[in-house]
Amino acid sequence: MLGVTMVSCASEWPSETQAEDRQATEFPFESHDVSELVAVGDGVYTAFSSANPNTLPDRLRQFVLDVNDPNPQWTYIGHWPVQTDRSDFAWHTSWMAQYGYDPDTQIEHTEVTATAPSPLDAKTVYFHVYNPPGRAWAAENGKEPAMFAALYRATASGTYPDQRWAMEPVPVYYSDDTTWERRGPRAVDANVWTDESDELFMTFGSWDPEGGNVIVIAEMDERTGRIEGFDATTPGYYPKGGLGAFHTVATFGEGAFTFQRGGYYYLFLSLGGCCNGVESTYYTVVGRSENVFGPYVDREGRSFSETYDGAYPGTVVASGVKGETRFIGPGHPGVLEIDGRLCFTFHYYDADDAGTAKLGTRELQFDDQGWPYIASEEPFRFR
Repeated sequence: MLGVTMVSCASEWPSETQAEDRQATEFPFESHDVSELVAVGDGVYTAFSSANPNTLPDRLRQFVLDVNDPNPQWTYIGHWPVQTDRSDFAWHTSWMAQYGYDPDTQIEHTEVTATAPSPLDAKTVYFHVYNPPGRAWAAENGKEPAMFAALYRATASGTYPDQRWAMEPVPVYYSDDTTWERRGPRAVDANVWTDESDELFMTFGSWDPEGGNVIVIAEMDERTGRIEGFDATTPGYYPKGGLGAFHTVATFGEGAFTFQRGGYYYLFLSLGGCCNGVESTYYTVVGRSENVFGPYVDREGRSFSETYDGAYPGTVVASGVKGETRFIGPGHPGVLEIDGRLCFTFHYYDADDAGTAKLGTRELQFDDQGWPYIASEEPFRFR
């Protein structure tokens, strides 16, 4: 079990709208579905997290750590992308309206939320957008609850800290009621990454799609940053019978993260239940494959591609049991190599802070059989 030791929370902080310069010696900020880290400068790292539903719900949030400082401190630098407004979601709201759902007139359904970011590099971030009340609307109308999910990309001009972000109006991939008829994956939890040959892939998906096409790795076009076969005017979708660019790699899980090390590709998944504070049961498992498209298996040789009912395979990397640790439900993992060491990131629910979701870091190492494990219960030391 990973008894994830991370942070102490200060007793009082300014409101988020006043907090652009606030700092903490550890990480006290809410950070659900926290992204993997990415370097934005020499010794400067950033992470994004999902929006806070209570303030500016359609904005991602960004945090920065500069380890060049004598006393490095995580800094909350604001909601992002700060330049976006409701018009940036015009494609999304028009698409929803085709199903008889009007987020402009159904006042209680106006919330459009940017969620689960994945930075490819210092200037490129992928994330998904959905309408939370629309999930209830879909269920009430006999449709898939995640039918209004779509994966988007934003790019930045300039270099940190003087960057200006622009959200691309057409999604990279979307899932609607037709997706489920075609047995395709949900447009949720994108992880966009490159292998050791600089080929670009996107791992994404979440529980329950028909046919077990839950977690998919899609081949991406390095020139456009989009799924092979689709351009900036045509969002990717899952055609009947599937498409060559999509490869199912797991029949369960969510919050996937993939990276290559040596002769293996490693697929991390979040299992259990999230999003319920200290009652969450999230934990993180890993499988590996010599081929990017699988099959992925755990240490016992159990495949991620078979059909399971409740007892899922996977070599456990991180877990937190209520009552045994303050760090509940570690999930949504990421890995970044820093000065020859691997920084493993995750979100967890802080039992000492009313179950607030926060960012955790640990050093990840590999045993002599090539399986990753958490090397220490202490936070990752950046220098």
